[in-house]
Amino acid sequence: MPTILSIETSNTNCSVCISVNGEIAALRENNEGNLHASLLTPFIEAVLTEAGIKAQQLDAVCLSSGPGSYTGLRIGASAAKAICYATGKPLIAVSTLMAMVAGYIAVHAEPKANAIFCPMIDARRMEVYAALYNGQLTELKPAAPWILTEENFIAEYLENHNIVCLGNGALKGTELLLTDRVTIDGNAHLSALNLVNIAEEKFKIQAFEETAYFEPIYLKTTPIKQP
Repeated sequence: MPTILSIETSNTNCSVCISVNGEIAALRENNEGNLHASLLTPFIEAVLTEAGIKAQQLDAVCLSSGPGSYTGLRIGASAAKAICYATGKPLIAVSTLMAMVAGYIAVHAEPKANAIFCPMIDARRMEVYAALYNGQLTELKPAAPWILTEENFIAEYLENHNIVCLGNGALKGTELLLTDRVTIDGNAHLSALNLVNIAEEKFKIQAFEETAYFEPIYLKTTPIKQP
């Protein structure tokens, strides 16, 4: 089983962990916001030291790849790529939205039956970055910028599914989204811990990024207003 350094900087939380054989060996987090530039490198050094691991002993580096904060994603990607270049280790990218769902499922072992998960990240005004996943983390709708409206992009699933809307973006749409079939959890925690299991699965199948050409998922395009 691999030893992986996981980095989450897509939102306010600056979060770094080391996992060894699926177990967390060290974790550093700070959710005060806008401190990624000053905290990320010390956090990486701290988790390596605590775990008793040198960077060269890593098997891979995993990065929360967005969408999210442009600055945070850029800082995280720069650090992850630098380590990969220096050590020759592969880069693993995990969608921030998928990681949100994975973290929710890990805490809520029995979500509503036939549930579809809609992670949402606040993108200012009534815009969100969102995607749709089932309970097996299969992507049903890819990450995209959306404008929250009464005729929202989960409407086609409401008849046959329970929808779990996650994240700070979901809180903006409470009045628009809330029906008997919709659950809203605005406290979905963006953490490096949520990356670990997905990163391990990707490592097994060698689903690595081309480090030189990798770019985070910024998604700052014209939002889609879908009926």
